[in-house]
Amino acid sequence: MTTVADATDPGALAPVVRGRDALLFCPGLQSTARPPGRLGAATHALVRAARAAGVRRLLVVSSAPVGPLPPDEGMFGRAVSPVLRTVFKDVYAEAAAMESELAHSGLDWTVLRPGKLTNRRGKGRYRRRVGGNVPGTGMMARADLARAMLDLLDDPAVRGQTVGLGSARG
Repeated sequence: MTTVADATDPGALAPVVRGRDALLFCPGLQSTARPPGRLGAATHALVRAARAAGVRRLLVVSSAPVGPLPPDEGMFGRAVSPVLRTVFKDVYAEAAAMESELAHSGLDWTVLRPGKLTNRRGKGRYRRRVGGNVPGTGMMARADLARAMLDLLDDPAVRGQTVGLGSARG
């Protein structure tokens, strides 16, 4: 079933979220086509619609550069991260605001922070770090992100947490 709704309107989202056990929100952060502020408005609407429908569980995809560099990050990551944070500063500021809204939502949320997503074939496995980013996050196949979302949906250790995700080595 496909439903088209204004993502910034809680009323329009109501039929989409009603009767669901959980919501998975994958906004595609690095879009330059999205008008500024739309991510915040969509997050606010989704939180309101979820509360109204009695949906407690929410997994949201953010981005690794929103969080701090891990202390064990390699030299390459330490060189590249400041560049990304500068180039996409407005995008990451919106994502940080989204994460803050979730943290104060009263919902049972988890924020996932993968590196750059690709359409490459998934490995069927991934690295994760609860409460921080994975060092050397690099690129991650969307298929592996989907696998992580399903794996973490019922994991009590990640509720109310950010989870850094990275592609499996090898």
